[in-house]
Order: sequence, then C-alpha cells, then structure tokens
Amino acid sequence: MKIINCIRLFIILFSLLIAATNTEDEIYIDENLLGEARKISTEKLLKYERIVDAIHDQADKTRFYLIMAMEIERRIKEMDHKFYSQNFFYIDKINEYEHDLNLPVHSLDMIQVDLDDIPVLSTQKPVYGDYYQNKKRVQLASLIYIQKNTAYRTPLNTYRNYFLALDQLYHCITLNDFRAGVESYDAAVKKIP
Repeated sequence: MKIINCIRLFIILFSLLIAATNTEDEIYIDENLLGEARKISTEKLLKYERIVDAIHDQADKTRFYLIMAMEIERRIKEMDHKFYSQNFFYIDKINEYEHDLNLPVHSLDMIQVDLDDIPVLSTQKPVYGDYYQNKKRVQLASLIYIQKNTAYRTPLNTYRNYFLALDQLYHCITLNDFRAGVESYDAAVKKIP
C-alpha cells in the first residue's frame, strides 16, 4: 500500500514539474492530477506538510498547496453530503419506529450539530500563483475538515445507537428478543442528552 501511495505522490510531483514548463500566469492543473489526488487516503492528504517538505521549487509548492486545498475542499463537501444523508435516514427511521411502537418521541431531543465555531469555506476562485494564499487555503481547509469530522461523529453515533436499539425492539419475535430490545432501548435513551 505504501508503494501505491508513493507512486501516486510521484505522479503528482511529476505532473507539477510538467506544469512548471507552462509560462502562463495561471497554473496548469489537469483532471488526471486531481484524479490522482482523489486516490490518496484522507489521513495522508491531511499530512500534506510532510510531502511539501520534499518540494524545493516555490512554484511547485504553490501548485501543490492549491491541489491539496482543492481536494480537501471537495472531500469536505462530500463529507457534508454524506452526513446529512445519514442524518435524514436515521431521523426518518427513528420517527417511523417511535410512531409504530407508540414510544415517546426522542428524536427531537437528539444532539444537533454545532458548526458555529467552525470557519466557513470561502467560495473563492483558486489563486493560482499566490504561494501564501494557497498555503493559507489548504491550512484552513484541513482545519475545517478535521473540525467537521469531529462535530459530525458524536451525533451520528447517537443516532445510529438509538436507531439500532429501536430496530432491535421493532423486529423482536420472542420474549427474550423483546427483553433484550427493551434493555437496549433503555440504554440508548439514557445516552440521549
């Protein structure tokens, strides 16, 4: 796996070197380069500073920061979409189970995601040749990704645990299944803030 990641990074660096021959003010970034960046794991992508230390040319560093910023921003949007899709699924199923089982409505008491302290991604167009702007952009995108990932994790775990408890209770057939479902439900309700 390390070899594959090294090859991907090599392709990105090689593409940066090819792009350096472009004499225009705008940086040349093709879809293949962005496609290779998509293949890098998020964990490695967020450690972009380790990679940039190996790049000596300022223009290549500028392009690298821009590519990393664009990819992290794409993953933030993807994570937002995935979170809200899962959130809607859990809330919908929880409401359905609570109604069908004639249980108290706890879905209104569930944890809401607090994104007030998380900076907002700007919708600015890429600043192709500005090293400091691109570096600042990738740092901000990385920070936002980490903060949102942390903020989304707790509510989704709460929703999932409560949903699984309701699902177990909803699908119980025997008396033992019912007892286990009630215990699971009670434990899940206690964890709702």
